[in-house]
Amino acid sequence: MKESIKKVLDIADKTYYNWKKENRPIISLLEKYFTKEDLEEFLSTNKIAKYDVVNTSIFISISNFVEKLNILYTKDSNPILFYNFIVHYVQLDKSYYFHDVLLHGWVGIGDLEEFQDEFYEYLIKNITSASELKNMSYFINQLTISDLLFLNMNISTGFRLTFNTIYINFHHTIIDDRSLDKMKDGLYTAFSETLKIDDDLNNLITELIDETRDRMDYEYLYKT
Repeated sequence: MKESIKKVLDIADKTYYNWKKENRPIISLLEKYFTKEDLEEFLSTNKIAKYDVVNTSIFISISNFVEKLNILYTKDSNPILFYNFIVHYVQLDKSYYFHDVLLHGWVGIGDLEEFQDEFYEYLIKNITSASELKNMSYFINQLTISDLLFLNMNISTGFRLTFNTIYINFHHTIIDDRSLDKMKDGLYTAFSETLKIDDDLNNLITELIDETRDRMDYEYLYKT
């Protein structure tokens, strides 16, 4: 493993041991997340195939989800309504799992039909016209279980999966950047207006999840 790391970083024995002694993050990262075979494959082919497969899967998921999201930007649709629903969705008790009484984690709803029912219930309370109801209903019916799982995973990671700059070059090749910008702006507006603060999107989502967990703890302790 040592020799492979030296080759990847183009360093000598002395530098390797100095960096290891200094607990350099790059040494820890390579030792923790990569095998000798991974590094040798990278040195030979300039890529690691198993990670390319994972990234391709992520990009396809992003592309499919954004394609569905574009429906919201057609006539008589209301994208803000969906982003506000996401805020509502994050705060639902059923979106959390319980562990050791007061420890909750956000997981979202795993059943597509149940998720759609929650959306319809929210939609009926907030629509402004029959045409809006029709178009928003069409949008939610286009989502698949894969889209839902992708959405849940994004919420749990503060949407870093979709907006991480590591993926920006690939985004340019498969997704209209304007769609990603609209999505990010819509989410940011919904979460920042709910919390009444300005911050990074990831921090806003984390803050709302923490607030919801605190509320659930309070209700459990004092209202049961």
